[in-house]
Amino acid sequence: MKPSMSVVESNQPHLGTLPSSVRTRGGATFDPRAEVWSYKDGVTKVVIDFAATAGLSPEMQHSLKGVLIWYAENSSASHLMNMHRRFLDLARLPR
Repeated sequence: MKPSMSVVESNQPHLGTLPSSVRTRGGATFDPRAEVWSYKDGVTKVVIDFAATAGLSPEMQHSLKGVLIWYAENSSASHLMNMHRRFLDLARLPR
């Protein structure tokens, strides 16, 4: 008999349900569940459009947002946008 499997929600930040609001390192707030992240962080206008990742599975898109949340909270706005661009390059997705 196979042992029953259960799903355990991760206790790691942002690996489960995405939060409804994120505060960036620069103090801006945005909803990370949105398909377009658009906000002004200091003098930098941040626009990250997840339409470019529409070909990915929903799980992969969710994971990408979770990783990018960490960059939004802990790095500069320009570094966050660069990490998104580098992911698109890695996945060979058009921008």
